[in-house]
Amino acid sequence: MIVDTTEVARDFGTTPEALRQPFRHIVGIIPIHGRQEFLKLSTAEGTISKYTENEAEILRRIGNRQYSLPVFTPTVRREGIYRYNGHQLTWFTTDYIKSQELYPFTPENPANPDSFEQHLPTIVDTTIAIMDWPQDRPLPIDIPKNRVASDIQHKVNEWMNERLSTPEMIKKAARAFELQEQFFTNENQPASVLDTGPSHGDFVPNNFRIAPDGDLYLMDLEHAKMNWLKFYDVAYMYHRLYTKYKNPELARVFLKSFIEKYAQNHSFDEREIRNFKTALAQRLIGGYFDAAADEVTSWQLQDELAMKLLSVGSLESFL
Repeated sequence: MIVDTTEVARDFGTTPEALRQPFRHIVGIIPIHGRQEFLKLSTAEGTISKYTENEAEILRRIGNRQYSLPVFTPTVRREGIYRYNGHQLTWFTTDYIKSQELYPFTPENPANPDSFEQHLPTIVDTTIAIMDWPQDRPLPIDIPKNRVASDIQHKVNEWMNERLSTPEMIKKAARAFELQEQFFTNENQPASVLDTGPSHGDFVPNNFRIAPDGDLYLMDLEHAKMNWLKFYDVAYMYHRLYTKYKNPELARVFLKSFIEKYAQNHSFDEREIRNFKTALAQRLIGGYFDAAADEVTSWQLQDELAMKLLSVGSLESFL
């Protein structure tokens, strides 16, 4: 829902100009005892508030050193429930960190990837560090581990029926239906025997930000889970670099760097390849939705990557 930022600004002691509502949250800077904090306020009860609660919880755990990362994350300072027109909306604040996107996405003028490439080893280490988090304490949006595969299969089928079912989309997103058939339809296919693991949930280049002092921050952890598709973050980053940033070479370098580092202390056998390919299939199907909605994600690169996934057993063509 649309929340009146003027009213929120008054209640949090700031100005309406300091707040904005880009999507599901009102975000902005508020003054607290002479310092600045960053506010994140959900705009609806239910799912959106649960995601907000989820982000505050994972940031607390990282801040309390329960989970380690080679990058920084914001520190939660305050949290609570904001009552607005009979609704109870979850909110929290963190330190305000002046920073800029490490690899901003600008469709008109593609950003220079040099900074991303410079920090690639740290990004790879961050991916692995998240995967190594213990899974013993579910987060607020987690579902039971034994339901992950069926939940993903259900969601994919629901997406296909609701969002890719028009004649135009059936034609343009034909590869999505092939991916659905190969990975998410038959109970004997990979989706029925998935391994799970922790994930950031929105592991994309623009969620890494660089501060003026050079510190690297990982942001936007509202989708974090302890039990989700194993290699989901790897697949997400690879897919985003490939089809939206339109940089297949950088995607290849990222995946190759990840596999080389991961294999130093973990096995990367056929089972792991299957896990990665299933996660990538899920992201590719989502990518067809993105291409239809944002008019930026490349249909051509979507199909190119889907063909690799559908026709190749090994990972050689991805590297």
